[in-house]
Amino acid sequence: MDESIASVKGTNGTLYLFKDKITFDRSSFLAKMTTDFRGNRTILLDSIKAVEFKKPTLFLSGYLQIIVNPEMTVSQNPFINTKDSYLIKDPNTIVLGASRKKVAYDSEDLYNKLMDLISD
Repeated sequence: MDESIASVKGTNGTLYLFKDKITFDRSSFLAKMTTDFRGNRTILLDSIKAVEFKKPTLFLSGYLQIIVNPEMTVSQNPFINTKDSYLIKDPNTIVLGASRKKVAYDSEDLYNKLMDLISD
């Protein structure tokens, strides 16, 4: 198996970035519970249409959402925090816990590397 370029551990699983794909690892108990036991998911970088990233802060969780089909994404809701409950069940999203500096750093690093790879 290839070695990952970057990774970030979220509330609903771990996201691994490789040179040609991205993998959502849902092997932890909490990850399985929050994603209805869907299991792991791999997406080729060529099929990514967009990436939505909200960096976690000291008090608010963030997320990294991979968009492969814009019509199937969770729609933005004008009310605060109503989108977050849907994001944790989205199979193409990693929810990033608040108040953890390492998660904030790792998620931003993964996002920047991912954007470099898909923009080439």
